[in-house]
Parts: sequence; structure tokens; C-alpha cells
Amino acid sequence: MLYEYCSKHDIPHEQTGKLIVATRSSEIAKLNDILNRGIQNGVDGLKMMDGVDAMKMEPELQCVKAILSPLSGIVDSHSLMLSLVVCISSFYYHVVTAPYSFNLNSSISN
Repeated sequence: MLYEYCSKHDIPHEQTGKLIVATRSSEIAKLNDILNRGIQNGVDGLKMMDGVDAMKMEPELQCVKAILSPLSGIVDSHSLMLSLVVCISSFYYHVVTAPYSFNLNSSISN
């Protein structure tokens, strides 16, 4: 969804993928926790890999296990925020940049 938005609004981005690694056996349990949490949160494409397979992808890497997150990537966050401000403004909302608050056409009373 984010990549679609970025493409539509000419925001620089790249789907690069990511490896999350365990560099020693004692970190494998934590890596399993991260994998399970990602799956529970609906992250698509996560895959546990043996260290050998991960090191084939990244020869300089040293690890015993890894999670491949193929849909991870990078986004120009500054361009994304500016685009979101424009989108909000186009819906006739007033955006106040100081003191860092948004007025969404509603009043607040004490």
C-alpha cells in the first residue's frame, strides 16, 4: 500500500528487502519471536533462513540464521511527509505546523 502511494505521488522509494540476522545461537530464540510477531501482525513474505542461505545473498554477512523480509524497503520520508500535508490540505483541513498540531475542522473545549 505504501509503495503504491509513493509511486502515485512520485515519492522516491525502493523495495530492497531486508535480512534480520542472528549472529550466534543464543539469538535464535529472539529471531523466532520476531518472526512470529511479524506473522501475527500480518507482515507478508517473511521467511526463516539458514545462515548459509542468507550469506549466499550477502557474502560479507556472518550469521547462523536469518529472517528474510522481501517486501521491506526504503522511502524518502521527507517527501512522504510533504505529500501527506498536501493530501490533508486538499481535503480542506487546516494544518498548523507550530506548535505541531493539526486542526481537522473540529473544535476542542475544556
